[in-house]
Amino acid sequence: MSGSYLKECWYCDEMVVLNVPSLKNRIFHDECFGDYQKEKEEEKEEYVRLKIEIMYERSLRMLEKQEGVCLAEYKEAAEVVRDLARKDTSKFDSSHEMIAAMELINNRISTKVQYSVGRKRVDMLLPDLKVALEIDGHLHQFRIGKDSERDVEILNTLNEKESGWEMVRIPTKFIEKNVSKLVPAIKAIHREKQSLRAKNGGFIPSYYSRHNLSAQLQALDGVNDKTKTTYEILEE
Repeated sequence: MSGSYLKECWYCDEMVVLNVPSLKNRIFHDECFGDYQKEKEEEKEEYVRLKIEIMYERSLRMLEKQEGVCLAEYKEAAEVVRDLARKDTSKFDSSHEMIAAMELINNRISTKVQYSVGRKRVDMLLPDLKVALEIDGHLHQFRIGKDSERDVEILNTLNEKESGWEMVRIPTKFIEKNVSKLVPAIKAIHREKQSLRAKNGGFIPSYYSRHNLSAQLQALDGVNDKTKTTYEILEE
């Protein structure tokens, strides 16, 4: 055929007639491309479904490894988290977030997962504690500046309607090692941040770094609970 060229379809392996000699991208018949897209979308959905199941299983195994944890006491909370994740696969990004949600639910703390605050989203919003909770993986240590700007925007939005909100960030290694201390740690950090703001014109002093354990311990000095000891234990 004059002025025409043949290229193999990436879906059906049959030849496609083209008007140009070569193309950079893959070639499909028109009808094949629709079938190809549908097939890939189904594969993606199956991948996400399996990812959720693997994350959930990993969360239970991490809990089983923690000293003093009885999985029977977490069964109801675990099933709530599992069902929520299956219903909406965007609710949890990691097994650590699942574990944190189980612990909060187990303590009967109202928890809104992947909650939108203005233009941003937080891992969990805890209205009863006035806390926006973020579960930080190791990659967050490279995003301090960006996270700080984000935190300010989130807190400004939350405090517009009701004052007293704080952002609390908990590293994943703490969740993995001793999740039973999550709630007292959240309460103590919130209380200490509020105290620091009261003493410093509404601002958190620069020494209070969310990525500096010694600064966290310094900030928690004098708090009348076991949070300081908790951090030390988890760091061992």
